[in-house]
Amino acid sequence: MKRFCFALALLALATFATPVVAQDDTKPANTAGADDGKDAKKDEAKEDEVEDLGIPADFNAYLKKLYPGLDPGGEHDLFNLKNYTDKDKRHNYTVNMTQLLLAYMQTLDMGSTISKLFDQYSRGKQGNQPTFKVLYAIALLYYPPGQPNVIEAQKLLREVTDKTPNYAYPWFVLAQFEYARFADGMRRGLESSPRETLQALDKALEIRPDFLRAMLLKGQIYMMATPPRTTEVRKLVEPWVELSKLPKEIEDMEDVLKLYIGCHKEQQFFDLVKFLTDSGKLVPEQRVSMEQFAGEVCIQTGKIDEAIDHLNTAIKNIDVKQNPASAMKAHRALAVCWSSKAADVRTADPELQEPGNKEKFDKYVDAATENNLICANVERDYLPLNLRGTSAQQYAQYLWRGVGKSEQALTWLKKYLDETDLTTAQRNTLENLRDIINLELNPTEKGLIERYQSQVDRDDVEGLAKSLGFIYERNRMIGEHFKEPESLEFFLSQLDSRSRLVVEFAALLAADTALQIGGDAIQKTGKALADRLEK
Repeated sequence: MKRFCFALALLALATFATPVVAQDDTKPANTAGADDGKDAKKDEAKEDEVEDLGIPADFNAYLKKLYPGLDPGGEHDLFNLKNYTDKDKRHNYTVNMTQLLLAYMQTLDMGSTISKLFDQYSRGKQGNQPTFKVLYAIALLYYPPGQPNVIEAQKLLREVTDKTPNYAYPWFVLAQFEYARFADGMRRGLESSPRETLQALDKALEIRPDFLRAMLLKGQIYMMATPPRTTEVRKLVEPWVELSKLPKEIEDMEDVLKLYIGCHKEQQFFDLVKFLTDSGKLVPEQRVSMEQFAGEVCIQTGKIDEAIDHLNTAIKNIDVKQNPASAMKAHRALAVCWSSKAADVRTADPELQEPGNKEKFDKYVDAATENNLICANVERDYLPLNLRGTSAQQYAQYLWRGVGKSEQALTWLKKYLDETDLTTAQRNTLENLRDIINLELNPTEKGLIERYQSQVDRDDVEGLAKSLGFIYERNRMIGEHFKEPESLEFFLSQLDSRSRLVVEFAALLAADTALQIGGDAIQKTGKALADRLEK
């Protein structure tokens, strides 16, 4: 394909310049395999050694805030697994280790490293330990992505249930697997039964009656029945909304409330909210979770003003440093509320001609903008490096597309990129957005070349290949051309790119640009293409 593209480019120039001859001596690029995993540490590995394996300290600190029972790198360390025999200790340890395992695999993309580590463990003393087998089964179900080793995972889980009868967690994992199969059958319109899922859940709950996650999954399955088995779900969930049993972790609390409202009337849910509020016994995390979820329910039912009240109450109870995720969630929901109010004003009065409507509209838009900005700032200031950038992207897009303030979006984005540490992937995403906005404001040939040069500067060869391919096809279809010497110089500079696609499209664009410029540019470009073909 590369030689064919060069042939096309040279053929285009041949009519206007002295023919050049190239030797048929192309060399394939050398490729080397990369090992993204590292050797597993020994059981006595320390926290600083764990971080050497690619686990950022700020991410571990964030997980500790997100899950108060979790102690990453200390009690809970993938490179120093525990094997508790006490029933309660083993259960709690498995719950926390599962949180840690999934966070590392899904957020830090450590699936390959963990897979190699666990494979090594399986051949050592850990290989016969029940807790390790459960964690290994979970890893096998999540990695490689989209290609779970279901057979081996189930084998490990069955071994644990057979040999460790007082261990509830493997039954729960088996239930999750069966539930995924059941739900997939339902989505595809196949005859599907939750019987095996419920059997596994009943076994988990028999061993551990207070297993919240097992109860929630069982309730969810009952709600999927036709008609929903609401009476049975109420019996499951109502004990969990009593003050003595109300979950303290935000995620658990929210999931209990979701199941509660699913089997109760809306007013019963808000009666519960009032009862819990009036009790004065909620810890801040419980109050935050309840108010946030109540706000979301109000949004879904069109009660925007009530939603704003609930969300503002949630924000008052949030310690942003300790719980940045909840702060962002609440402010993002508030932005939705204010945007909805602005949209209502615009719908009722498209031209904003009625007295006071323009002021209302601007006020609501400003409030939505402020809350989106708060999300971006909280993300930058309090989230670990690997989780930054998404809210910044949303804020810039809101300014750009949502309210049409392209110049403000560009100015803010440039400043944000200058001042914020980001992963390479997120920086590429935001710089690409910056370039697109800049190109919209400056839709010229120079603007396009500046965008392409920016992709080169940040080593985004994949993005550059897509950009050059798109513009080549577009220009070919509508008969447009690059005509400036600076454009030609850029395309010629990319003939040495390590990307085959970049080289191919750069050659074609260089040839076309040279034809537009004419004169010495044609011969210069022909020689450059011939020289490149000889390499």
